[in-house]
Amino acid sequence: MTNPGTGVIFSGMDAGRPDFNLGIFDGEVDHPQVNQALAATPKVMLLGAQTRLPFFPADEQLPRLYVGDPLVIFFWKVLKKIPQVLREALLDSKISFTLIRGRQLLYFKDVRSHQAVHIGRRRRTVYLPEALFAQAEEKGYDYWAIAEGVIFASWLLLDYLLLVELVKSARKLAQGKSDFTLATAWLRPMVAEHNTHRREHVAEGRSEVHEFTTAYKGVFQRLSAAELVAEDPFELARQLYDPALEQRWARNKMERIAEIFSFPEIFLFDRDIIHQIAREQALGLGQPLAPQSFADVLHDYQDELRFDARPLLSTLGKWVMPKPRVVFLEEVVRLGAPGLRGLLGAYQRGTGEVVPLIHLLWMYLCSLSSDPAGVFTRMGRCRALVLANREEGLDQAIAGVVVRLDRASGYEALLGQVRQMGAAARAELEDLVQTQRLAEEDEWAPFKVKKQGIVLRADALLAELQEGGGGGAPGPDLHLDPVVRQLLEDRRLHQHSSDPSGVLLCQRSYLRSLAEFGTSDEDTGFYLVGLLVRLDRSEHYEYLCHQLVALGASAVSALYKVFDQISERDLQRQIIREQARLILARMMLQRGTAARTQR
Repeated sequence: MTNPGTGVIFSGMDAGRPDFNLGIFDGEVDHPQVNQALAATPKVMLLGAQTRLPFFPADEQLPRLYVGDPLVIFFWKVLKKIPQVLREALLDSKISFTLIRGRQLLYFKDVRSHQAVHIGRRRRTVYLPEALFAQAEEKGYDYWAIAEGVIFASWLLLDYLLLVELVKSARKLAQGKSDFTLATAWLRPMVAEHNTHRREHVAEGRSEVHEFTTAYKGVFQRLSAAELVAEDPFELARQLYDPALEQRWARNKMERIAEIFSFPEIFLFDRDIIHQIAREQALGLGQPLAPQSFADVLHDYQDELRFDARPLLSTLGKWVMPKPRVVFLEEVVRLGAPGLRGLLGAYQRGTGEVVPLIHLLWMYLCSLSSDPAGVFTRMGRCRALVLANREEGLDQAIAGVVVRLDRASGYEALLGQVRQMGAAARAELEDLVQTQRLAEEDEWAPFKVKKQGIVLRADALLAELQEGGGGGAPGPDLHLDPVVRQLLEDRRLHQHSSDPSGVLLCQRSYLRSLAEFGTSDEDTGFYLVGLLVRLDRSEHYEYLCHQLVALGASAVSALYKVFDQISERDLQRQIIREQARLILARMMLQRGTAARTQR
């Protein structure tokens, strides 16, 4: 789970278990993974004494940096940025700081799963990578940023040590008593006695001591005398410790100190130091930085929300919104079916960053389609299914959305995802083709015509999904057709069209693409189809239209472009528009006949 504002993410284990990971980390990082990384990493004592005996006799005795070492001097300058009360509490509690040698983070899996700071509770130490100091110094962030991390980690550890002392005191009171309850009247003076770092105030609402007492009095009152006497104080304190609550307190304390002491806001410890090191490590290992799954996209979005509470604005279609939101929605669409499924799952779980965006995504998807009504109804079906916790029919509805996103960049890749969905997509494709296909005499043609690019793609996919079906025989090569070659040699070709400017534009683009990329390039074929369909005054027009029908799906995008460029009110060029519609209708008729013959 991510807690916006801290950069600290807990691994999702039960907070009551004593093996939870504690520190500053990103992604899913378990305590055993951190311990394994620590055991294999060179370490040195930066400040304070190493805690070994009697708890860790097997620990290797670590070397100490001498007082004049540049790293020690640097760290003392960091400590000077911390309020005196907290600094003295660190020294009085015998907390040490252990330096992890090298230019890497303490634990690193990838750019979204790593740990920078770890807290050793019983060892009374905070593990800090040397890379943090180097990065801060190289980037000119100086001591302020490191001080924020030290405040955060120290507060977590000091609260744990306070719990240990409270358990020890309660244990003394429980000795020899079979029936014992630690009342609040006893707990308050005990907290005041052992507290070294929390601020006391006459107003309870401003008292950090009162805040701590109120939060933990319930768990102390539930402890029996037998538990207090039998359990080791350090282990019992681990079980009482509330990581989520302590994390929030530590974040609030860090932000309060940064505000009161006017810490520079131009840089952030997490964003500018930790994440920068993680990116450099990922690049060094050849790992991708771009998100590969919805989980990665959501992770990056949560990071951006945490790093900047007032981000820049950007546009998404006709909407203006914060830039991180724009990037998030665009990445979800780029991922296609996995992105939609991941987002719907997050919506079902009530993920706070996702729930407010579901309707915005809904409208954005509609804007990416020539069939917005079809996208709208299928997204509504997706939402209803996840709210009802029903899996059946979800893949079909997602396929219905994805296949209609013909205005999205990377549409061909999205169609490949629909193809891989197999049987789950077949019923949706059949319904789409049956409902929206054009007939030669079709009273609904004005409404259907802009959807034909989607329909023909769906029909081609459907043919591939049929048993033994393929993409069909390749169409004719118009570049080698003698009639076409003869027409292209005519310098007055534009005179054979009611759209001479369109012919000239397509002819120039075709010749340029042909010279640069050859006949196999998709753009070359696109311009040729756009050119031929406009030759409505040529004596070969009927033959050319017949050849375009035989081309099939490869001619669709160019024919579809005709509808964008020639309106229904354009009477002079209406023959071209109508012929493009008839070609599309005949393509569908041919594909339907071929499918029936195959069956």
